[in-house]
Amino acid sequence: MGTESDLADICTEVGQATSCNVQAAQLTESCGICFEPLEGSVLELPCACKVSFCTTCGDRSLCESFKTCGEARCPTCRLPVQVDFDAEKNSLVFSRQAQDVEVQEGSMSALWARGTRANHTREKIIEQVRPAQIRNLQTFGAKQAVLGTEGPASGPQPAPKCVCGGSFFKQSVLDRARSYMRRSIPQDHHVLQRPLMFETFVRQNLDAGRVTFTCDMCSNVLETDGVVWTCENDDRTILHSTTYDICGDCFDRVTSGRDVVLPEPKGPPISYGPGDSAKFSDTDPMDM
Repeated sequence: MGTESDLADICTEVGQATSCNVQAAQLTESCGICFEPLEGSVLELPCACKVSFCTTCGDRSLCESFKTCGEARCPTCRLPVQVDFDAEKNSLVFSRQAQDVEVQEGSMSALWARGTRANHTREKIIEQVRPAQIRNLQTFGAKQAVLGTEGPASGPQPAPKCVCGGSFFKQSVLDRARSYMRRSIPQDHHVLQRPLMFETFVRQNLDAGRVTFTCDMCSNVLETDGVVWTCENDDRTILHSTTYDICGDCFDRVTSGRDVVLPEPKGPPISYGPGDSAKFSDTDPMDM
């Protein structure tokens, strides 16, 4: 983990990539990031720069700054933005984020405070998204039930949709672990070049509980021999800055119209530092 000055430099660099040609983007009513004409829904943030973004670019930029800096920030002026989700309107809601004393003063505790707030924001958005996610899956289940009464369907079947707009796909928890570990291990590491060693490493971490995945519907830890429905957008949206997973039991219950035991709302979670979403141990595959 770098120093706080390093963190500030990183956050500034993220903003510099989108600060060029902003004036031209405003004149042509184009996205302030990709500069394509703004059509349909537009993401507008509560800051003085008044730059608009297409929903895809704005969403991903907020997510990247959140993972990097522990705060969702405007891509142009870097104003910290509070993110909420309105489940009734099925839309993101943005407001100015209040700055606490530690961050304003630039004290050594600013990094910890930012990490605590980041984890709280993740948990908050998951809870806010859950009702809309349940409605999406219930709608999918109802449509599947109707299709079932009409006999076997021909051709590819529609996939269930996440609130972020991506599609859910079904995989084993073991495959989920493989995918996660491939991203987590440096790409030039020898363990990725040796399939048998990599497979052993994945299974050992799963069996020892050093790699765990949590259902974002019921908050239970997934069984290592179970299945999981995962959003294809992975961690590239502010709606779920860590990959959105739904256990097989919750998916079956919701899509069939049965009740799901939902977790109680949580208080502020323990801080692990800004952008830290890793859920496996620091076991070095070099030790294998």
